[in-house]
Amino acid sequence: MKGVGLGEDRAIWHPGVLAEWVHFSMACVKGRSGRCKPLLIEAKSCYYVCFLLRSSIMFDFLAKLFSTYDSKTPKTSSKTSSSQRPAISAPDEEAQGKDKKILEQERQVWRQKLDAAAQNESVVLELLFSCDHAEGRLHAAQYLQSVSALEKTKLHFKKSDQRIVKIVQARLDQIKQKDRIIRAGQACISQAQALLTAEVVLPNQLAQLDQARRNLDQMGEVPQDVVNTFEPLRQQLDTRMREQVLLQRSLIDLVAQLKTLLATESALIADVWNDLKLGVEKLSQASAASSLPKKLLRESEELIARGDAKLLQQESDPIPQQEATTAEAAIQSESKMVASQVEDTSQASPESADAKAEIKQVSKQQFALEQKAFVAALEGLEEALREGRSQQARQFEKDLHELDLNHAPAYVNKHLRQRLVVARKEFAHLMSWARWSGVASREELVNTAEGLAQLRLSPKEIVDTVAALRAQWKQIEEAGGAGSKELWSRFDAACSAAYAPAGVHFQEQAQTRRDNGAKARELLVQIAEKVNVLLKDALDWREVANTLAQIRQDWRRIGMMDRKEKLALDRELDAILEPVEQALRAERELAQQDRRTLIAEAQKIEASQRDAVDAVRQLQQRWQQSAARVPLERSQEQELWLAFRAACDEVFAAKKAQHESAEQERVLHLQQKLAICAAMESVLAQAEVSRDDLVSH
Repeated sequence: MKGVGLGEDRAIWHPGVLAEWVHFSMACVKGRSGRCKPLLIEAKSCYYVCFLLRSSIMFDFLAKLFSTYDSKTPKTSSKTSSSQRPAISAPDEEAQGKDKKILEQERQVWRQKLDAAAQNESVVLELLFSCDHAEGRLHAAQYLQSVSALEKTKLHFKKSDQRIVKIVQARLDQIKQKDRIIRAGQACISQAQALLTAEVVLPNQLAQLDQARRNLDQMGEVPQDVVNTFEPLRQQLDTRMREQVLLQRSLIDLVAQLKTLLATESALIADVWNDLKLGVEKLSQASAASSLPKKLLRESEELIARGDAKLLQQESDPIPQQEATTAEAAIQSESKMVASQVEDTSQASPESADAKAEIKQVSKQQFALEQKAFVAALEGLEEALREGRSQQARQFEKDLHELDLNHAPAYVNKHLRQRLVVARKEFAHLMSWARWSGVASREELVNTAEGLAQLRLSPKEIVDTVAALRAQWKQIEEAGGAGSKELWSRFDAACSAAYAPAGVHFQEQAQTRRDNGAKARELLVQIAEKVNVLLKDALDWREVANTLAQIRQDWRRIGMMDRKEKLALDRELDAILEPVEQALRAERELAQQDRRTLIAEAQKIEASQRDAVDAVRQLQQRWQQSAARVPLERSQEQELWLAFRAACDEVFAAKKAQHESAEQERVLHLQQKLAICAAMESVLAQAEVSRDDLVSH
C-alpha cells in the first residue's frame, strides 16, 4: 500500500482498500509506542480515508488514535529530555523518509501539470478537484478566471474547503462589481452620445450626465477604455454647450440693439439696420440655431419687420426725422413753433406782448421740469442696473420711454442720449439674463413640483410646500416676466396633483366637522331631556353636579366642528344648562357660608376645654355631611378644606402640647420621689438600722 496517493490511484476508493489503510495506520500507531508526530503522513491519509469511507469510522479511528497516544505517553513534564524519550528504530525512519520523498515527488509532478495547463481552465479544474493538499488547491484556484469555473469550484468545495470557497466568492464579487461598473460606464457613454445627436443640449442634462459620472467613480475603479471613450464625448458636449451659449448671447445682444434703435425717435440708418438684420439671419442659419429660444427668434422677426416699415416711411417722408437728430435742432424747432404760435396769437388778440412773454415762461419751466425728471429716471435706471434690480430697472425704463416719446428732443443733448443708449443696452442684457435664469428657475420649480407626488408628506406640509412653490413662481414672473405656457401648464398640473391628497384629507375633515355638528345637535336634544328630568325631581345636588360635569365632558368629546357652528351650539348648550347651573350656584353659595361658619367655630375652640377634642370631632362630622350633600367646585372645596383642617390641627396640636406638658410633670415628680427614696435608703444604711426596725418603730 505504500506509495499509493489518494489523488493518483482510483483503486483506493474501493472499500476493501480503505479498510486496509485504516488497519495499516492503526498498526503503525500501535508499533510506534503511541508517538503520533512521526506518523503525520499516515494519520492524515487515514483521516481522508475514513472521511471517504464513513463518518462514524473516522471518529472511531481518531478516538482510538489519540487514546493510544494518551495511554502510551508517560505523564511527565513537558521538558523531558530527548534522551529519556523512546528512540525510533532505523527501519521506521527510513520508511518515513521514503514516504515523504514519494509524496513530494507526486506533488511536484502535479504542480508541473498545473503550470503547463494554466491557460486551460478545464484541465485546471480537474487538477484542482483531484488535489489532496490545501496549498495545491489554493495555488490552482489562482488560475481560475471565468464565472462558470468559479461557480463550479464554489459548489464542489462548499462543504469541504472554506478557504477555497472564500477566495472564489471574492473573485466572483470582483467580477460582478466590474461588470456593474462597465454597464454603468456604457450607460454614461450612451447618454453622452444621445445628447450629441440631440438638437438642443440643456444645462440640466449635462448636470445629470456629470452626476452619473461621479456616481461611476464612487462605484470603484473605472476601466480605462470606458474613460477613453467617455471623455472625448464630454469635451464635445462642452464645446457644443459653449457654442449654444455664445449663439444665444449674440442673438440677445442683437435683439437689444434692435429694440434700442426702434425705441429712439431719431431716423434709422439703413446700413446699420441692414447689418443687424444680416447678423440675425446668420445666427438663425447657424448649425446650432435649433438651440435658440423660439420666443427670441419671433421677437427678432417682429422687430425687423417694424424697422423695415420705419425705413420705408423714412424714404417716403425723410424731413421730420432729419430735424430730430440733435438736441439743438429740437430746441430750434420748438422755438420756431412757439414763435409762430405767438405771432398767430398776436394777430388774433390785442394783448400779444403779454401772451408771448407768458408762453415763453411756461415753455421754459416745462422744459426744466421734464429735463429734471428725465435725468432722475436715467440715473435711477443706471443705479438699478448696477445693483441688478430688474424690477426697478423695468419701471425706470418705462418712465424714460414715456418721457422720450413725449418731449425728449427738447431736453436730451448728445451726452444724455449716449448715456440713454448705453443704459438701454445694459437693460436689455439684464432682462435677457433675467428671462434665461427665469426659465432655469421655472424648470427647477417644475421638477420639484413633479417630485412632490413621490414624497410622503403630511397634509399641512403639502399645503405649505405647494404655497411656497407658487409664491416662488410669482416672484420669478415679477422679476423676469411671464414664462412659457407649456411650463406653466406643467407646473400647475404638478402642484394640483401634489395637492390632491391634501385636498382629499381636508374634504374628509370637512365631512367629519359636519358629522360632528349633527352629533352635537342630537346631543343637545338629549341634554334638554335630562335637564327637564332634573328640574322636575327632588334635587340631589351631588347628582346634579355629576350630571353637569358628565354633560360638559361628553360635549368636549364630540370633536372638531366649524367655528361659527360650534359657537352657536355652545350658546344653545349654555342656555339649556343655565337653570340647573344657576340653582346649583345658589346652593353652593349657601354651602360655602355653612362651611365658613364651621371654620369660624373651629377657630373659636380653646384647647384648655375638656371637651375640645369632642367638639372638633363633631365639627368634622358636620363638614362631611355638608360636603356629601352639596359638592363645591374643586378649587373652592380645596381652599375651604385647607382652612378648616388648619383650625382643627391647631386645636389638636395645642391639646397634644398640654398632654406632653402634663407627662413631663409626672416624670419630674416621679424622679423627685425616687430621689427622696434613695436619700432615705442612704440614711438608713449609715445608721445601720434595718428596715424591720424602722417599721416596728
